[in-house]
Amino acid sequence: MFAPAKVDREIAARLNAAINEIVREPATEARLRTFSMQPHQRSLADTERYFESEMAKWGTMVRAVGLSVE
Repeated sequence: MFAPAKVDREIAARLNAAINEIVREPATEARLRTFSMQPHQRSLADTERYFESEMAKWGTMVRAVGLSVE
């Protein structure tokens, strides 16, 4: 789940907590797995670090192969 880049920190934390609560529900976890998704419960800080590392990793790959958006 994503929110606008400049969303208030308190709102982001509340959204993160609500999403984690929903993902903990066995029915939700089972349903996500039917789509080959691996549900994770992370703190807001852990989520931010994860996406920063993914952007760095995939950004490097995109630049290395010369992809661009037209």
